[in-house]
Amino acid sequence: MAAKASVANLPHLDTLRQHLWQSRAITVVYPASMDSTLKSLSTALHPFKVRMISAEQAQPEDLKGSLFLIGTPENNPWICNTPLRPAIHFQPPSILLNSQIIPEDAVAFLSFYPNPHAPYFPLFLATANDERQLREALARRMREGFSAFGWGGWQYEVYQGPYRIRCGKYHPTDWTLLAERQFQAASTVVAPPSAACFEYHWHGDSTNRSDFRSFVMACDQQAAAVLAFCDTIWHEASIPVHGFPDMEAKGLALNNTSPLQFSIQANRIDAIANSVYSTSWLGPQNQFLLRRILGAPRFPLLEAGLALTFNPSWQKHGLSYWKDRLAHTGLLPGLADLEAFWADEYQSPFLRQLAAAAFCDFLLRHWGKAAFLENYANWAPDVAALLSMEPQWQSYLSENAIMPEPREAGTVPYLKGFNFAHEGYAIYNGYGSKLAAGMLQEQFSLGANAVAIVPYSYMRSPNAPQPLSIMNRAGTENDESVIRDLVYARRLGLQTVLKPQIWMGGGHWPGDVRMDNKADWEAFFRHYTRWIVHYALMAELYNADVFCVGVEFAQATLIEPDAWREVIRTVRAVYSGRLTYAANWGPEFEELAFWDELDLIGLNCYYPLSEAKQPSEAELSERFEQVLQKARAVSNTFGRPLILTEIGFTSTATPWQQPHLDGEGEAYLGSAQLRCYHIVTQALARSTDWCRGVLWWKYPSYPTLGGEGHTGFTPNDKPTEEQLPELFGRLPE
Repeated sequence: MAAKASVANLPHLDTLRQHLWQSRAITVVYPASMDSTLKSLSTALHPFKVRMISAEQAQPEDLKGSLFLIGTPENNPWICNTPLRPAIHFQPPSILLNSQIIPEDAVAFLSFYPNPHAPYFPLFLATANDERQLREALARRMREGFSAFGWGGWQYEVYQGPYRIRCGKYHPTDWTLLAERQFQAASTVVAPPSAACFEYHWHGDSTNRSDFRSFVMACDQQAAAVLAFCDTIWHEASIPVHGFPDMEAKGLALNNTSPLQFSIQANRIDAIANSVYSTSWLGPQNQFLLRRILGAPRFPLLEAGLALTFNPSWQKHGLSYWKDRLAHTGLLPGLADLEAFWADEYQSPFLRQLAAAAFCDFLLRHWGKAAFLENYANWAPDVAALLSMEPQWQSYLSENAIMPEPREAGTVPYLKGFNFAHEGYAIYNGYGSKLAAGMLQEQFSLGANAVAIVPYSYMRSPNAPQPLSIMNRAGTENDESVIRDLVYARRLGLQTVLKPQIWMGGGHWPGDVRMDNKADWEAFFRHYTRWIVHYALMAELYNADVFCVGVEFAQATLIEPDAWREVIRTVRAVYSGRLTYAANWGPEFEELAFWDELDLIGLNCYYPLSEAKQPSEAELSERFEQVLQKARAVSNTFGRPLILTEIGFTSTATPWQQPHLDGEGEAYLGSAQLRCYHIVTQALARSTDWCRGVLWWKYPSYPTLGGEGHTGFTPNDKPTEEQLPELFGRLPE
């Protein structure tokens, strides 16, 4: 047995990660009885080289290095013989995690814990009292890949079935529990029976119980509509529906933050029941009932589409409104392309759902209800059959078309605030979390009246077109997290700017995007339009005050201005608020040709203010005045007000020299950042007629990012933050 390492000898968490990535190898010690379950583990642990050794054959020397122990205390003796106190220990028949007994039917995981057999390497552990429960939990995790085994952030977790009931982290140096990073699921309350179809479980306290009651009522009303449509009575067992009070609670429990998810195979529906999402996202749960009553159709989108037609408030306004609202846009497909459109994961989920639901509504009108139900199970149309209905489909789409009406223009309010950065990817610390809500409240308390929400997608290459993903994994800037923060910001009274951006790896940025030929440019804009329209629809749905159609495509905008005009016109067809584009400082901003298509000129302002290490106030002020003169000239030329969609300075000794650099590796100097904020604010306070706002880069989604020693852009917990109320107060209203 290995001797337990003392606290003084335990490595830093970063050391464990470093050794794992340097060796790129993991040894898995598991019971032979689980061999069939773990066949795909090597794939799940890619890119690491995996060495599988049965517990019966393992020797002490096999346990050195990065180690993954799998099994129960009975079928893998190495688990009990590896000293992991205080994290985990065994008092047969109980398993104790952090001195708390886990439920008998639960599964416990440890991730990135010092390996007592080789303390500078990480240990991973998956254990339970019941081998069947362990098999099921591992199967779920292997489907999710290596991030599910610890790279996602949690160092200990306890699951009961699919639900994570406890999770947390340890201190990275002394390995004590971090109290502020421990989460425990609320107890579950079974709601009194309401309708026969569903059995409701509430995973929250009494605070949000009224939201849950509204959710239950809506589900029951839709279920009743399904039964009436099918002219049947429900005779089967009730389907479990689990409601959660917010995105964070559901995400921590299920590693899925979608407002509504379901599994017909697992016989389970999980949903967020609160006023942010209300009943707008309901409808898909009706697929359960349709499957049980009508069976699975050969044309799958019939089930998905028909289910949505029973929610009269789908996406707030219902199917008919959105069909009519988007009829003139060309965003809904022809029938020959309908199935591929519905199955395309890169299409807006909103448009995919709308297309399927509208098609079912069309068929009900075209065939009548009796023929629809008769054809439902076995209809599998070929292209010719679909094309034969195309004229009627187009007539259906356009019969009550609604042209968009711009919102009342009025005076552009002066925006003063931040780009709000999704800095945390562990669900509890990014967009949609309680911490993020607190940081939005903090910005408001500091005097901000506006905030930019910044979801990202990514491109692998600046010279090759590719579809742009809409983020959907828990912990990313997915739709539900962006929506929560848009809604919460508006409830605070903040003006909201939705500003989607593209992230590029390999040292590239959107300004590098440049295609080699016409076909590639056309493909790029096809992908980009599809992606940006999704967020324009979100901005329309959730009343964002300003929508940004692009950020820093410094070459693409100058080379292909007409293509950008088409992007803007497509966006304007679905979004009725103010539009801007965030141009990079320099040639793009100064030479961009399509400002006349927009309502606001946007400048990401990182012009250098001095090359000197210790410039005078006069020099910095004069240089920034010169920047504003350039900006005002563009504003005057196009007759549009301007906002600084980004401006920022790092907390380093000379942030005025190259303001766009992130400060990594530099020495910290918070007072230099504050100095730049004063220079900018002083100048902007005098520029009230043509400049209508400033959105600083940037403010984080959780409070511990920043502070003394942090050299990045955020003013959080630095000298600048203390003076933000005064600085914002000096700007126009």
